[in-house]
Amino acid sequence: MIINDQTHIRGVIDMDKLSVNEVINMINQGREFDLIYQDSLYQISHTDTLKLVASKDVQKEYKSTEDLFNNFKIDGKKLGEIWDKVKIDGIL
Repeated sequence: MIINDQTHIRGVIDMDKLSVNEVINMINQGREFDLIYQDSLYQISHTDTLKLVASKDVQKEYKSTEDLFNNFKIDGKKLGEIWDKVKIDGIL
């Protein structure tokens, strides 16, 4: 994965500037994410074949990371549509 200079701060990724495509690539490489949207925590994790999204109220499974970003909805909006309002709280 190539991350441009605008998302690097002294070798550390500026998490709030990651694009959807960069995050999709990172998840496909095995990374997991903790996200905050409207004061709710969401976790994106994975198994060998499934991508998972969980919050305190919901757990959903998707066959691909692209499927997750195109179909997981928060308040009726797809994750990919609200990405600029999501805060990345952690990357594992």
